[in-house]
Amino acid sequence: MSKDKDIYNYKILVHQFIKDGQYLKAIALYDRVYKMTPDNLELLYDMAMFYHEFSDINKALDLYNEIIDLSENESGAYYGKAIIYDDLENTEKAVLNYKKAIEIDPDYYLAHLYLADIYDEQKKDELTEAHILRAIEANNEDVLAYNHYGSFLESRNRDKEALLQTEKALKIDSEHYLSLFNKAVLLNKSGSDEAAMTYYEKSILSKADYAYGYLNLAVLLKGKKQFEKAYQVLTNAILHNPEVSVLYYNRGIMLVQLERLDQATKDVAKSIQLSPSLKKYAIVDIELMGIDLTKLE
Repeated sequence: MSKDKDIYNYKILVHQFIKDGQYLKAIALYDRVYKMTPDNLELLYDMAMFYHEFSDINKALDLYNEIIDLSENESGAYYGKAIIYDDLENTEKAVLNYKKAIEIDPDYYLAHLYLADIYDEQKKDELTEAHILRAIEANNEDVLAYNHYGSFLESRNRDKEALLQTEKALKIDSEHYLSLFNKAVLLNKSGSDEAAMTYYEKSILSKADYAYGYLNLAVLLKGKKQFEKAYQVLTNAILHNPEVSVLYYNRGIMLVQLERLDQATKDVAKSIQLSPSLKKYAIVDIELMGIDLTKLE
């Protein structure tokens, strides 16, 4: 491979390796090209994102640090580090790196948005809202920030404002699963159960692996004592989300109502296997009366 002429030709081949799941071949090719041009920022970003997603997050952090050593004002490298620390639940370092990305690029849309998510978890409402609004100011044509804002407002019972933001999101993309989900939540809160169920169904059709659309729909059906329908919804949810513990737990509740206690016990046991903290709830949950508690180990 000619360093001067063909250095970027690796991209076609390496991304084909990644698409085919041949990660060791991708790593070998990355290493080969890196030795030829260790100061190529585009290559370093490409490698960092690969290692973060598929291989070695510590290697990804090292690569982002190499980028910063080469060019200290690379906001994207700080953002990349922040995403990794966010994934690792190292909130302090995530915040520091999101802030650094924003310091370099005040209009860094996603940095504002994901920093807002951290502040939201910390119940720092003013900071949350300020960064979401700043994200919208930076990019008012993307559905993500409006959905985040709608969810934030709904969780604070500012439902009229939440509906306004959700409608803005739907105007941009009428089939976005989270916009549809947020609209369903608000319709449910307003007492429009049938309309809410319709929107949950639309959300599920839009994104089959978003577990909470199924879960909320099942809860509505349960409230109407339509336990068999709720069971079917949760069974479909588990087909698409086999590792989500609360789906098994809630299907167990429906099975108790359907007097299928053996299967209910198996579902609750599976939920605890996936999320051991659920056991303390299961042993005192009156909706699970009748299951075999001795099998919840």
